[in-house]
Amino acid sequence: MPGLLKAGREDAEGATRAPPPPPKLRPPPLKPPPPKLRPPPPPPKLRPPPPPPRLPPPRCASAPVKASESTNMLLRIIFNFFMLQNFKRYTLKQEVTRLPGGSRLLDL
Repeated sequence: MPGLLKAGREDAEGATRAPPPPPKLRPPPLKPPPPKLRPPPPPPKLRPPPPPPRLPPPRCASAPVKASESTNMLLRIIFNFFMLQNFKRYTLKQEVTRLPGGSRLLDL
């Protein structure tokens, strides 16, 4: 097949052919680049609602009321006074028991 010779070789007449010029590459058609799609912004994080403010528990009529320090001190003094009186009455009082023959026995 004389027509299908490789470039740069002799053909049937003995003449050498120059290699064919490389095909011209056409620049690609100028298309605008596709717009970059941004991912949608993440949904805002929802915070739980703040807890309701703490209110002191409702005070009922029978709830004890906290006394002041001076009142506490006064009550403590009175309480201690009566406790001391009872202590003296029941522990320091000596009962004298007379025994026959005139001798005494101390009962504590």
